Amino acid sequence: MKNHPHPPRLFRRLLAWFCHPDFYEELEGDLEENFIKNADKKGLHHARWIYRKEVLLLLRPSVVKSLRFSFWPSHTIDLWRNHGKIAMRSLLRHKLFSGINILGLAASMSLGLIVIGMVHDLLQFDEFHEQKEQIYRVISKPQIGSWHDERASAVLPLAEYLKTEISGVEEVVRIQRRFGGEVEANGKLLPLSGYFTDPAFLEIFTFPLLKGNAKTALQQPFSVVITDEVVQRVFNGANPIGKEIEVGEMGRFQITGVLKNIPKESHLQFEMLASFSTLPGLEKAGLIRPSLEQWDELSSSYIYLKLAPDRLPEEVVAAMNRIGANAYESFENLQVDFGLQALASIVPGRDLSDQIGPKMVVLPIVILAAIALLVLLSACFNYTNLSIARSLRRGREVGIRKVVGATRGQVSQQFLIEAVVITLLSLVLSIGIFETIKEGFMQTIPRADQLLTLELTPTLVLFFVAFALLAGLLAGLVPATVLSKMHPANLVKQYFPQKLMKKMSVRRALIVFQFAISLFFIGAATIVFQQHHEALHHDMGFDQENILNISLQGVDETILKNELSKFPEVTDVSFSSLVIGVANGSLDWVRQTDQGDSIGVHFVSVDHRYVPNHGLDFLAGKNFTENQPASTHAQIIINEEMAHVFNWRPDEAIGQVLEIGHQPHQVIGVLEDFHYRQIEEPINSFFFRYDPDQFTYANIKLQSQNIPATMATLRQAWDKLDSRHDFKAAFFDQQIEEAYFFLVNVLRIFGFLSFIAISIACLGLLGMAVYTIEVKLKEISIRKVFGANDLQVVSLLSSGFVKMLLIAAVIALPLTFLLFDKVVLRQFAFRIEIGVVELGFGVVVLLLLGLLTIGSQTWKAARRNPAEVLKGE
Repeated sequence: MKNHPHPPRLFRRLLAWFCHPDFYEELEGDLEENFIKNADKKGLHHARWIYRKEVLLLLRPSVVKSLRFSFWPSHTIDLWRNHGKIAMRSLLRHKLFSGINILGLAASMSLGLIVIGMVHDLLQFDEFHEQKEQIYRVISKPQIGSWHDERASAVLPLAEYLKTEISGVEEVVRIQRRFGGEVEANGKLLPLSGYFTDPAFLEIFTFPLLKGNAKTALQQPFSVVITDEVVQRVFNGANPIGKEIEVGEMGRFQITGVLKNIPKESHLQFEMLASFSTLPGLEKAGLIRPSLEQWDELSSSYIYLKLAPDRLPEEVVAAMNRIGANAYESFENLQVDFGLQALASIVPGRDLSDQIGPKMVVLPIVILAAIALLVLLSACFNYTNLSIARSLRRGREVGIRKVVGATRGQVSQQFLIEAVVITLLSLVLSIGIFETIKEGFMQTIPRADQLLTLELTPTLVLFFVAFALLAGLLAGLVPATVLSKMHPANLVKQYFPQKLMKKMSVRRALIVFQFAISLFFIGAATIVFQQHHEALHHDMGFDQENILNISLQGVDETILKNELSKFPEVTDVSFSSLVIGVANGSLDWVRQTDQGDSIGVHFVSVDHRYVPNHGLDFLAGKNFTENQPASTHAQIIINEEMAHVFNWRPDEAIGQVLEIGHQPHQVIGVLEDFHYRQIEEPINSFFFRYDPDQFTYANIKLQSQNIPATMATLRQAWDKLDSRHDFKAAFFDQQIEEAYFFLVNVLRIFGFLSFIAISIACLGLLGMAVYTIEVKLKEISIRKVFGANDLQVVSLLSSGFVKMLLIAAVIALPLTFLLFDKVVLRQFAFRIEIGVVELGFGVVVLLLLGLLTIGSQTWKAARRNPAEVLKGE
């Protein structure tokens, strides 16, 4: 018998806590009745969200019971109310300092809200699956010689053993992601993506069917299930059951079901699912690379399983590895271990190769959270600094309160409540900043549109409020502790801010900390900018200028070449399987015949015009010839590094035979090394092979004075050859810019953080400058009476700032250098050298901004007439 679903326990307790006893029983019954109805109609996950919303909506005066709880005496609540009134009066009395604190905290809290929103969204991934606690993904850990990897994919033959030989495995689902491409249906042609999968997919995962039978929809070969969004696009909302769609060369599939649209919070993202029983026929026809029986086919296939509640994952892993040890005995070098990854640990999760769907590793979130905490601490230190300085003027007030009976705890409460009021006001402003910047911030994070929404929900607002309260307590802790510890006699008798402030060396340390954070972010942004500039202008070792890469999209290369040759602007045409410099290329295993272990080598398939078209230089040997005999696909051209790996001089490499994919290949040429991958990767072994079946790009060299007109002409020529596909082409420099766009995103993030940190630091400087001038106004006037000029006064008041900035530079610059030189830039095989410009730029910026901030106030004070200040003395 199915267990009765229960509403969220936390919100049931919340209702019992705040609801008036006269209404509780009736309201609780109505809410639970609605919850059961919604669970049946909309699903348990959606019903729980509705229940939470309804409970929060009941927080109104007519329902909430009296707040005078037995454990909070009425005089305590009256005292807190009095603290609140005093806090508001203090804020209104000191508008400048209050404004500075609110702005600084709001700026820093907005970044904290971004992090909280990101974590909240990521923790929702795959939570809607009703059996999520029992679902695991099989991961693979292949090793060949010294090479090893950790992959989200798994070998398909393992699935049969999981079903029959391992107890406690209730269901097994295989997924093959080679299903998709251009789909023709209802007279329309559009690209769709999906998976081949078993019928159990719809039983393990909670992807409801709107039409069709979940048990039988994926049983028969060439059956397909599509999402409701595809139904709207292709069939205009009409019932598609029984109709057919044609998926590229794979053939026609019959629609047997319609799925509810896939939630964004799913790591499995698809538009259609095809029956796994279709695969044997497609493999036999040669339309899909074999994988069903291949223990060495480690990519594009995935296995998910559902464990019995009492079955430990560790026991299943041990059993899988025993099976794997037997299966790989016959393989010469390959060894694969297996593991299990819980569904809830996939997003966010570990950085695995061959991921399926959107991914987000934990490390960037931790780094961003740490940065947000640093910025928040800077703002809290700002508040602490200003509060200590300003609160010393309230020394007599605190002293009198303690004389008439206020305890140390009550004084602490007063300052903590003031800090909380400030942070709650800052929260309102920070939510506005959050709403303004979140869209731009999401654009800086790769795949953020697939992973995040950052929508304000009631739950997220509660997290924001809790964050504001925590920030308030953090900001007010030091002022509350310092002032509550002072003896009342000293507070009343020794009310001299200058003397007291000399003991507050911690204030200078806080300002130095703010400057150090600002210098770090400015230095980071400058270094990333320089590395991005280097990436765009680095010598790749081949010609990039005026080469246009056109995606073939199935167009015959010979026909296209003949058409392009008609245009005088086209000076050369070559073909390739990939674009070098921006992609890794395919990988194959290479070894000398009957000697040693295999090594993984990247390669690209090209024609005879590719090498001269890209200006690559031969060290030895020759190029492919134009009229290649059928057997010449076994000839390769290697790079200099590959010759070094096999201990050959370039001339010695010519004529050598290598075994690639169990087939002999002869080396006919050696090229000078060039960057076939992005510059963060070192130049390793690489080869070109001649294989027209793999060509996907035409590389044309243009000589044109009017590029837009030439592109329009090429587009027209393309439309004559293929009217079904859009003309997709890009110049090399555009593709390289896109390849390094992640550095632009990092630059934007550090630029944004620099702006926030500098803003907070300048606001703190402004506040401290105003206060310092206020308490030193008489000293300034006396100095002017004794002959000091305006510049001497300004220099006197600004010298402390310069000293603190230099101390911050001594702390921040070495840390910035070490972090980027030893950690961050080590990810780039070809990188910039960090010098004086990258590190000194931040010091100059902060010095100018700081002098401008302080100078604006000190110059005003220095220009005042001493007689007006001293006339009352």
